Amino acid sequence: MSNGLKQMDLKLNIQLSPYYLRELDQGVNNELKKYLLKYIPKLGGVLLAWWDMRFLSEYGNLLWEFTEIHIKVGVRVLVWAPKVGEQMIGTVQKRGPDYLALLVYQTWSVFIRHQNLPANLSAESGDIVEFTVIKLDINNDIMSIEGTLLEHVVEEDVPEVVEEISEQVELSIELDDYNEMMEENVEKVKQKKKKSKKRTRNGENGTPKKKRRRSKKQT
Repeated sequence: MSNGLKQMDLKLNIQLSPYYLRELDQGVNNELKKYLLKYIPKLGGVLLAWWDMRFLSEYGNLLWEFTEIHIKVGVRVLVWAPKVGEQMIGTVQKRGPDYLALLVYQTWSVFIRHQNLPANLSAESGDIVEFTVIKLDINNDIMSIEGTLLEHVVEEDVPEVVEEISEQVELSIELDDYNEMMEENVEKVKQKKKKSKKRTRNGENGTPKKKRRRSKKQT
């Protein structure tokens, strides 16, 4: 029987607003709160809690002309990371004519199709049942589970979403979004410099200078 819970030591690269210079702990906590109860692919699970936060560098870094401060932080986290094939316990939330809906820890939904229900099932709302995970669905950072109450589970056609991950994980908060933003801003800076050089060549007001024609002397 598995509870799906896992502790990890993380190394985080976090970008903070200068507003938090005097309250770095609060700034880091506010960044981590954005990911609370959300599925994080690099962790292979849902972030539930964190503690033992520590700064891994005495100084932060600034990149280009951006004001955000980049700091490295170490933290221990609790992640809910169930795997395909694991047996878990859920509470019956609703029973339909061809399905059974469960809740795990009163938070995560488990859907069991009619073909994965025993013919003589007598479970009603509020009952505790044991099920086996056969599929994990991630939609908008929210994890849901498909399970079965049958003893024999065919796993050949079921893709496993959660992979084995080590206890030491290095993660960059908002790294993908930040890289996209960096590329866009760097391109804007390049375009701005090109326009500035063009204005310098053409004159301060941005209009080409007209060449003065020498008038021919009349004889």
